[in-house]
Amino acid sequence: MLELSQELSSFFSKQVSELRREKFTKQLELHFKKIIHTTGSLIDYYKFLAANNLEYTKKKHVISYSDLFPYLFFKIMIEGIKPNKQVQHLVIDEMQDYSVLQLSVIDRLLPCQKTICGDVHQMLVSTDDDFLGELQAVLSKTRLLKFVTSYRSSFEIMEFAKRFIDNGEEIQPVERHGKEVEEHAYNREYLAKKIMDFNASDHKSCGIICQNWQEAAKIEAAFPEEQLVRFEKDTKKIAEGIILTTLQFAKGLEFDQVILPDIRSHQLKEKSNCLYTSCSRALHELTLLVKD
Repeated sequence: MLELSQELSSFFSKQVSELRREKFTKQLELHFKKIIHTTGSLIDYYKFLAANNLEYTKKKHVISYSDLFPYLFFKIMIEGIKPNKQVQHLVIDEMQDYSVLQLSVIDRLLPCQKTICGDVHQMLVSTDDDFLGELQAVLSKTRLLKFVTSYRSSFEIMEFAKRFIDNGEEIQPVERHGKEVEEHAYNREYLAKKIMDFNASDHKSCGIICQNWQEAAKIEAAFPEEQLVRFEKDTKKIAEGIILTTLQFAKGLEFDQVILPDIRSHQLKEKSNCLYTSCSRALHELTLLVKD
């Protein structure tokens, strides 16, 4: 019905002068939308969610990030959004951090040639079994680049990290050798030794990457004398020294040395994009401390 209203508006607008055509088209579309009681407004979007028993956060003059792209898609389908045709080519990195819906909306708003790239093994929250296949189907004219060469971490670190992902053999680390990865049972004394070793080394940064903030708080409580710098939501810039954070915030960062202090033994036998990504934050040294 809405597509029909747009077609009729376009047809009838051709019967009027060029100067009045755009205004006439908008008036006709508005008239049809009144008849079918639908607009592309945020209010109608919330009504749509409520009618389908979908949860949402409604605040006056505010739309949550989780609703932004679904709403834009809703608005595009209902009344359309004028695309930006000035951009000639768009490059999107870290494609694994986007959903298919988000990339589809971007494609409609910027209908230019695109190159979309990233490492799908670092996808932390998606449940898509075939993200690349679905993305290629939706964006058939887009060039997709799947990164398989690792330049950040040493050869030994990446060979270790590959065990946690499917098709790990396709990841090719550069031939830059370093220390073997350490696995050790967790105890405060051993972690204190690793921190002391870092402080005495030439390394500039050490990332202690926890699986959640509860575990991070335990590390802070165990080492009140150390100057541990939290990297979290409101952190403006990363500093040198010992950085305490979680994977969600460490993703995209790199450290000379990385310590994963709260690994469970069963995780070492499972596939996990999260563990793979955590390991790949390390440039030169990686230590896993196992708790059970």
